[in-house]
Amino acid sequence: MKILFLSLLLIPVSLLGKTYISSNYFCYLLDLAVVITGVTAAFLLNSAWEKLKSRKLERKYLDSFRDDIKQDLFLAEETLDQNRKRYDRAKSYLETLKEGKNNPEACLEIFKDIAAINQFSPKTSTYMSIVNSGNLSIIRDYKLKEKLFQYYQSFDELKLKEKILNDFTFDTAIPFIYKNIDLLNNRFITDESIQCTDFTNIFIGYNALQTLIFNAYKGLKDSSEKLLEELQGK
Repeated sequence: MKILFLSLLLIPVSLLGKTYISSNYFCYLLDLAVVITGVTAAFLLNSAWEKLKSRKLERKYLDSFRDDIKQDLFLAEETLDQNRKRYDRAKSYLETLKEGKNNPEACLEIFKDIAAINQFSPKTSTYMSIVNSGNLSIIRDYKLKEKLFQYYQSFDELKLKEKILNDFTFDTAIPFIYKNIDLLNNRFITDESIQCTDFTNIFIGYNALQTLIFNAYKGLKDSSEKLLEELQGK
């Protein structure tokens, strides 16, 4: 009887212990859920903040690219206009030579064109900044990023063409000018100067190079216009 009585007394205690353990287990689960939720929320907030910063930085770069290329376009139009006049004069004078004619005054104008230095200076500050900082990947539009890269890489080819023409000017045309033109009185020293083979060869070479550089500036203007139009749509 005593054993049975003790057993009956222990039953409520046993149930109470199980209830206590179950209650603690629930608290642990609740604490764990709170921690997981907090960490997840913090991660999501941090991710959203980083995305926001990236979008702001991307916007800043795109706006800066637009301003740079707008300036390039203005300069390209101005440079192209100057070279179009030289290009037209060279083509016109070539026809004069083919007809066996020679106009000393027109020839002097040609040599003024030949002596001009060609040098286009694009604004590359934004491009250099985004490349040097390693932020090129921040631009999400892959095609736009590729076009920007190709646009700025094309300046290497343009500079090479400018160098070829400028080297021709300094190495070939300038020595002829000093030898055959009276710069003070703006006239040829002798009439034979523009009838010699040296002059014809210099002009033919200049005409070919001027055509090359004219087409390069025209291509630059076209690519600047297209890229600026795409950037303005962003």
